[in-house]
Amino acid sequence: MVKVRINSNKVSKVDSKWITYAALNEDKIIRCEYISVIDKYWNGEQYDDEPHWEYLIEGSAEILDEKIKEKAWREINRWMPSSLSMLKIAQKAIKLGYSFGHIVPYILKLSDNKYKLTYIMDANDLKSDSFWEEFDINEFFLPNLTDMEKEFTLDSYKLYGLDLYTIQD
Repeated sequence: MVKVRINSNKVSKVDSKWITYAALNEDKIIRCEYISVIDKYWNGEQYDDEPHWEYLIEGSAEILDEKIKEKAWREINRWMPSSLSMLKIAQKAIKLGYSFGHIVPYILKLSDNKYKLTYIMDANDLKSDSFWEEFDINEFFLPNLTDMEKEFTLDSYKLYGLDLYTIQD
């Protein structure tokens, strides 16, 4: 168990078994005819008598365990070292009451069977003079923050986003 501080006005309680035990095709992709059943997940219905509840929040959560935070830093340094400076800025921004650094997944439907998963980062605070007055710029190695429209990269070859396809059974 990890202690977290939740800042949210809306919490949804859903049974993850609807996803875990979804009907899959031979490629381990959720079968098209099962997609309508996912409404039961979003409506918070129990899958069976022994639900595996998960909580989805609209807001933010802060991990309070320092050891877990350190492990996360090591993993990020291992897989996405170029994102550490942005993460440091976001971490300080949150402590100062700014929303800079909030990241949300976004799925865009490209066609009947193709979707693009990407991540959007809240960078509106960069336009605020008061935001920059709170920071000692020498404290950070800053990436080019004027080019925030570009997608982050996991490494020099992979975009931080995925193209997803559904397969008709």
